[in-house]
Amino acid sequence: MTLLHMEGFEDGHTVEKWTTWEGTNDISGSFGRLSGTGVRMDCNFGNCATKTITTIPQGDFIIWGGAVLYNPALSGFNSIQDQIAFMEGGSVHVSLRFRGSDGAITVLRNGTQIGTTSVGVFSENVFFYLEAKVLIADASGGSVELRVNDQQVLNLTGADTRNGGTGDFNQVRHGASGTESTYHDDQYICSTGGSINNDFLGDSRIVVLLPDEDGTTLDWDPSAGSTHYTLLDEATPNTSDFVSSRVVGEIDLVDLSTMPAGSTALTVHGIEGHAYTRKDDAGARKYRLVKLMVRLTMTDPMVHYGKYYYGFNKWGWIFKPLCKFWLRTFHYLGGEHPFVRENGEIV
Repeated sequence: MTLLHMEGFEDGHTVEKWTTWEGTNDISGSFGRLSGTGVRMDCNFGNCATKTITTIPQGDFIIWGGAVLYNPALSGFNSIQDQIAFMEGGSVHVSLRFRGSDGAITVLRNGTQIGTTSVGVFSENVFFYLEAKVLIADASGGSVELRVNDQQVLNLTGADTRNGGTGDFNQVRHGASGTESTYHDDQYICSTGGSINNDFLGDSRIVVLLPDEDGTTLDWDPSAGSTHYTLLDEATPNTSDFVSSRVVGEIDLVDLSTMPAGSTALTVHGIEGHAYTRKDDAGARKYRLVKLMVRLTMTDPMVHYGKYYYGFNKWGWIFKPLCKFWLRTFHYLGGEHPFVRENGEIV
């Protein structure tokens, strides 16, 4: 497994995607960077937000990245609370704290400091892109590498980073204790357990592409009118307009908005799809998202068919411009099995 989680706080499904969401966390365009939406986490001595992912076994590195803004004016306390914690089943192995007084980041094993960066690696009230690469191990077998804005600021080796348990990792928590407030945006989690996306991804941006045009296949029934994409283009989902179907095998396609200006020269690390659905009839039903990503140059094989472009548990490659024939072919040959993560989450 490689890329396991991405979060830009943009798509209207944020709360549902996190395992716990406590305190007075606010999602707003005022809290993001690069003109996007972010979250201000005000913990109020709660857990703020915890994300459970597929377990990364002991021996594999955890790699976390995210944009962070530390605001001491909101934080009441200075550098005494964990801001990011790497955990196993609710128990903290390694956590990070921000020292607003001098711009240093400290690393702790369940509350015991095991390392710190030099002073001045970040500035208050300014977004910086923080990345952590952590190996959970006993005695002198653990390590923590930190990068700020793509520059290494700490390389801690020979450290005890394991707080009991098995040494696995399956949760990340923000605002692990206390009342400090930070802004977060553009996060990812990956591991060294795969062949791609298995190291630092660098300063990354998560963008949401919403439907902006009808596609070539429109089998489902619109709730009103004849245009489909306008019923599906809300960043925050609703049930007032929709498309629906009761016929097995029907496909409904919409085109998505283009990437932001300047994105053509960037690397796409992964794609995550979300659908807001409801079942109104008796009996078992299932649906499957069709993900079709076209390379901008149109010179290489166009796309991988599946939830993530780097994917696993999906089948098939498309080598020519898409048409109904190809869609039907992959519908029957691509399988009907939903993609289920090891933690049971159906995506």
